[in-house]
Amino acid sequence: MRIILVFVMFIASCLPAWSTTYDGKDISGLESLLKVGETPALWQGDEAWRDAAEQRINEFRKQHLLIQVVDDTGQAIPDVKVTAKLIKHQFAFGTVILAKHFDKVKPVLPAFANQIGFGNALKYKRKDELAVYVPPILEWAKQQNIDVRGHNLVWPGWQYMHDDALQYKDGKNNPALKQFVDQQIQIAAQKWDVMAWDVINEPIDNKDIQAMLGDEAMADWFKLAAKYRRNKDALLYINENRIISAPHQQAYRITEYRSIIDKILQQGGPIEAIGVQARFRVDDITPLQVYERLEQFADLKLPIMATEFEIVDTNNNKGFRFAPSELRRAELTENYMSILFSHPQVNGVMAWTTLNELSKSSRAGDKPLNEPENKGLINWDLSLPLNGKMWLYLTKQRWHTDIAATTDQDGEVLVHGFKGQYELTITSANKTIHLTTDLADEAKTLIIKTSKNNNSVQQEQSYRDKIPPLSVQLWSIKDELKADFTGTLKKLAELGFKGVEFASDFGPYQTNPAGLKTLLDSFGLKASGAHVNIKQLDAQNIANTLDFMQTLGVDLVIVPWDKRAWHPDGVKQLTQELNEAAAKASKWGINIGFHNHDKEFNNFQKTSFWDYIASHTANTVVLQLDAGWVNFAGKDPIAYVKKYPGRTLSTHFKIRTKPNSQQSPILGQDKYDWGALLKANIAYGGTQWIVLEQEEYPEGVTPLEAVALSKSGLDKIIAEL
Repeated sequence: MRIILVFVMFIASCLPAWSTTYDGKDISGLESLLKVGETPALWQGDEAWRDAAEQRINEFRKQHLLIQVVDDTGQAIPDVKVTAKLIKHQFAFGTVILAKHFDKVKPVLPAFANQIGFGNALKYKRKDELAVYVPPILEWAKQQNIDVRGHNLVWPGWQYMHDDALQYKDGKNNPALKQFVDQQIQIAAQKWDVMAWDVINEPIDNKDIQAMLGDEAMADWFKLAAKYRRNKDALLYINENRIISAPHQQAYRITEYRSIIDKILQQGGPIEAIGVQARFRVDDITPLQVYERLEQFADLKLPIMATEFEIVDTNNNKGFRFAPSELRRAELTENYMSILFSHPQVNGVMAWTTLNELSKSSRAGDKPLNEPENKGLINWDLSLPLNGKMWLYLTKQRWHTDIAATTDQDGEVLVHGFKGQYELTITSANKTIHLTTDLADEAKTLIIKTSKNNNSVQQEQSYRDKIPPLSVQLWSIKDELKADFTGTLKKLAELGFKGVEFASDFGPYQTNPAGLKTLLDSFGLKASGAHVNIKQLDAQNIANTLDFMQTLGVDLVIVPWDKRAWHPDGVKQLTQELNEAAAKASKWGINIGFHNHDKEFNNFQKTSFWDYIASHTANTVVLQLDAGWVNFAGKDPIAYVKKYPGRTLSTHFKIRTKPNSQQSPILGQDKYDWGALLKANIAYGGTQWIVLEQEEYPEGVTPLEAVALSKSGLDKIIAEL
């Protein structure tokens, strides 16, 4: 009888827990924790951090989606049933899997993760044994609309290098070692189609390779990853442990990590995101302390991911003793996930252990091997520990949007939901319409037009959702730039600009485009373009010019002025030179263009000089329209955008006043229909950047203050679209 009982118990431990649900509704055992987390009256003392965190979550994680239902004539339809359900968070709630366990967790994995990673399968050291498991998992993830991140390209300690690299450990052939590491990066980056890579893993404690190749090798590794990544949109991370989760005795690691990041960026290494392993091994790190640690990286304006999140039992020779109860583990899961979700630069949390194995193991110290693991989200029989229940509750209930409403008299339903991908259902007059849409960082309007003839649906996005990013022409504040180059760029970023257009002045970076790009990156700015004298594009200078621009990240080089543009003979030579430069620049992935003033709209050959330039240059030559000068010339900038579709890749929004005019030079304080121009840019121009330029300043207003006023005016115009 005993043998039979043991056999039955063994079989039971291997069977899935069929009664388990994974929708986040099972909160048994969590009631006391959820009461605290969802009762503002209790947010005092040690819980006071929650108030600010909740405000940030509402500000940064949610957005408005306005749904309007109209008929063929554009008339609003009231009393239409609308449902909006979030089906994929913008924020990454991810889990890391072991390839050997994939088949076991596959049936339930989509409930836990919109992103997955591999514990070992993409590490170059393990490629010979584990890479074979990766392709089918990638294909499955694609079918499930689940993103996959890569971990990692270089783990620069000898113990983590492939066996083939160990032949160079004696330091007698460092060039061969460099070649080996470079090829390692190239091979892996080109092979795997992932949406992110941990380019370097744990550089604080793993310095063996840098000791032989120099610290500058780390910047080179990022450059190689950027060059060879299969998915060009894949974010490039640096990843480190014990940063936000560092015991207080090891808080110095935060400063060390920041120093490494700064040095790589200064050397031109394109770090695009920061990984902070969130493996908590002590019980005295508060949520507020986690937030304060994140803030030490906030000025870099880079996304931050908690890459290896878990609450781990610890008993090691460094004096750390930590064995939380199951309830305490769930409580810390809720605390830390809430503070991470509230930080505007954190883009995801990756749980490191998905499945609890039947025996414990830990690199942090010896543990009994006859106890089941307890740090994962799912037990071996696929039942849920309390921290797994908490994970599902947060991601599928507390931070989830699923609404049902009826359109009002204006045919509208307003959803204030978490950002991400939505499934919409519109039901009216025995018709049901299904569609999906993304709710991202900007508020969105959807106009659903039902047709009486064929019951089709037309989905229209508001123009506001398609507005190109805003840049500023640096000529506008040239004096401030000369006085304080770095500080002025920072102020422009703080005003909300996403880009800057250079006007030949690169400050102290005239010969250092990589350093300038690093500076821009630190402020969250991009170089939207650059104005250069056409002599910089002649046969003698063009290679140096394009090399500089490519390194800076510029793909739009504009000739801002040439007096030949309004000369009957000179304009012919000018168009020829523009065509020649454009043909050469195309090989660099850079567009060449020309910028107008007012005289280009003088009559010439029954049209204008501007029309001649447009018709005698290749379609690849950009026509950068300066709306201020077009209006000054008495012409309609909208007509020119429409006349030459796809060629207005950037437009200068500016007011140029007539002599003795009382007109304000501030955008939004004028008579021009900037909204109509924006719509034309979107519908016809192929416009990638709106560039604000300020050449005139009200009395008593500094150039930077005038730019800020025009930016505010333009923001209001955009909001009203």
